[in-house]
Amino acid sequence: MVWYFLCCYLIDFVLVLNFSSYEETATLRGWVFIAMLSFTYPFIYLMPLVLLAVGINQITKSFPVLRRIDYLFTIILVCLTATLTVTLYTDVHLYDLYGFHINAFVINLIVTPGGIESMGGGSDVYISAALATVAIFALHFATLVVASVLQHRLRFRKDVLITALTVFIFLTLSERVVYGVSDIDQHSPVLQAASTIPLYNHVTFRSLAKNFGIQPAPRSNIKLEEATRELRYPKQAIHSVIPEKPLNIIWLVSESMRWDMLSPEIMPNTYSESERGRRYTRHYSGGNGTRQGLFSLFYGIYGSYWDSFLSANRTPVLMDILQERGYQLEMFTSADFTYPEFDRTLFASLPQSQLHQLGNEYPAWKRDEINTAHINQFLQDRDKTKPFMVFMFYESTHARYNFPAEKALRKPYLEDLNYATMTRKSLAPRIGELKNRYINASHFIDSELAKIYTTLSEQDLWKDTIVMVTGDHGEEFMENGFWGHNSGFSEQQIRTPMVLWIPDEKPMVVNTATSHMDIIPTILPLMGVNNPVSGYSLGQSMVNTGERHNIIVSDWAGVAYVGEDYKFTMPFNSSLSATNQLFTREDEPATDIVSFLSIHKGDLDLILTNSRQFTVN
Repeated sequence: MVWYFLCCYLIDFVLVLNFSSYEETATLRGWVFIAMLSFTYPFIYLMPLVLLAVGINQITKSFPVLRRIDYLFTIILVCLTATLTVTLYTDVHLYDLYGFHINAFVINLIVTPGGIESMGGGSDVYISAALATVAIFALHFATLVVASVLQHRLRFRKDVLITALTVFIFLTLSERVVYGVSDIDQHSPVLQAASTIPLYNHVTFRSLAKNFGIQPAPRSNIKLEEATRELRYPKQAIHSVIPEKPLNIIWLVSESMRWDMLSPEIMPNTYSESERGRRYTRHYSGGNGTRQGLFSLFYGIYGSYWDSFLSANRTPVLMDILQERGYQLEMFTSADFTYPEFDRTLFASLPQSQLHQLGNEYPAWKRDEINTAHINQFLQDRDKTKPFMVFMFYESTHARYNFPAEKALRKPYLEDLNYATMTRKSLAPRIGELKNRYINASHFIDSELAKIYTTLSEQDLWKDTIVMVTGDHGEEFMENGFWGHNSGFSEQQIRTPMVLWIPDEKPMVVNTATSHMDIIPTILPLMGVNNPVSGYSLGQSMVNTGERHNIIVSDWAGVAYVGEDYKFTMPFNSSLSATNQLFTREDEPATDIVSFLSIHKGDLDLILTNSRQFTVN
């Protein structure tokens, strides 16, 4: 099957070319390195299958009876190589649009109930993906036929094969030498190019260099241990005094809503109501995705603790207190409580009767409309002798950005989008139309929020209810090269609106930096909790906002320090390819990591300590 694997190599070679960009590599060494990667890695991905084919060939030679089913082995090999190509094609597509490879987030999306649906994918996406898969399998079987013809007509000379293998070995060894040398002198174009290749195998020579008297450049190699140990949350038992008049709580969170949607034009109702509350203009989510964003909102700690709390099915302190005090609890979502797994974290202790979600038979805007109506009905029919908490997760601002046509504020807008066929190149000319969809969805959600504001006034609830409006995270529209979220820590992906109405608190506009992690330290003292904040949260009160030197934001791969001058990423130890990266506050790549580390060592050490605060040592 030499000709067949050669053809497969050429197919995968074309796909691998899409990972690294020559245009973004400013040095000759970087160009050479990318060229070698492009030639060697398609074969590295194929190598296990080539070895399997060789092994099968040797077995069938040793056992002639197996030659009768040789065709079956061939079909299996073709299916495996086609699956590899499908995986590479999918990974290229993900990396092109979002800037990340197939990772734990993508796998979780596929295997968790409600995951695929949460992405807003319609039947066209499934059909396109299925057609692409069928086409790739058909291509491979056609390639097998062509390879069989070539095998009979063109004999593959052994000396050519030996030469090809020699060139491959030379290139793959050279590529590793280039990477090893670049690691010694911290040549960032090569190090960055390596991170674009899925499953890149890092080979370093720092110890060898020291043996020859060469002092390697300091490496920015700060990584976090994932908080997978036993929980210590809260650190001490919670002590509180029940207020004479307990406050109600209403949290209204919109999927993917970034801070600049809160304007007099786009969200006039919320903007107007914010004049009698507190509007925070520099507010950050605790993550660039829904899990980490809402986790930090409810727990007040780093989103990097997510897996530990998920494994333990541990609810936040807030929910413990509300249940102990007999609050009426009504949680609504226009997505699913199973994806992300909020039924096993935020609301793990709540009965299903208090978790209200709608099926996908309705469009997102309709689900939001129905849920808003249910919330208003609850506010009217509630037991007025008991306090309550209502949570609502709006979905219209999640891609595909859904809204009723009559609510369109901006035109023209992209009528529809197909994830399976879309690329950055095809999307770029129409990104403004796509953003108009998002703006229209935000405008629609504001009209739904207005209905709740009206009910609050009619029921005279403003005077004894804490009300919050925010987003779980932001959304990028290629301002920094990518679309969506979960791909980085740009302002567009991590900055959200935040409006907070607290009874008896003076209205104001707050321009200092605040975080989702600050909500819990703000709310719990108002509920009579007198423990030190550090015992249950890593945030600080938003009522008495003091100077803040940095914000911590998490994603699937680790956390990011967001300071006044720079943003710095720190991946988990388990992240195979993720490395430390430095950006300016304007999200421009920065290179002087060593200087940054020397200046901010104290801040970074504290982050490492805080990442283990709520687990047992």
